[in-house]
Amino acid sequence: MILKGKKVILRYPELKDAKWFFVNIKKPEIAANLGPAPKKLKSVKDEIKWVKSQPAKRRKKETLNFAIVDKKTKKLIGSCGFNTINLDEKYVEAGWWTAKQYWGKGYAQDAVKQLIKYGFNKMKLNRIEARMFVYNPRSHKFAKKLGFKDEGYMRKRHLFKGKFYDEYLVGLLRKEWKG
Repeated sequence: MILKGKKVILRYPELKDAKWFFVNIKKPEIAANLGPAPKKLKSVKDEIKWVKSQPAKRRKKETLNFAIVDKKTKKLIGSCGFNTINLDEKYVEAGWWTAKQYWGKGYAQDAVKQLIKYGFNKMKLNRIEARMFVYNPRSHKFAKKLGFKDEGYMRKRHLFKGKFYDEYLVGLLRKEWKG
């Protein structure tokens, strides 16, 4: 499956992406904002295992992840997707990231808009939620720009470098979406 936006293409992760994902996920500015996943990765082999696991998980409908590709250059620039998919209750938890050189240039916004559109139109979701750490106000502002509403503040939920941090919980309902 391929989703096309104005600036990006979303496609399933491929084995050739594993090294790029590993190198970029381990960068401090990315790892700090992705929760526990980067800490678990010890080598490119771990990332290859993750990429290989994606087709099976799609069939089980547990997760749905995409590689974000720059439409013009065809370069891999990040990833986005749905975790904790609950099709019975019509909700998912969304996540996204791009390499730092693409921040603030509209790539993530285009990618997440396509992800949201797919979730509401094709998966018939009622709700998409996301969590972000309070030390990343940029991500919180980004989610609100896309229409997500503040729903909660989870105290000391995220452990990073030996210290606990608070998280925001934001949600977007189908009826609120201006897609």
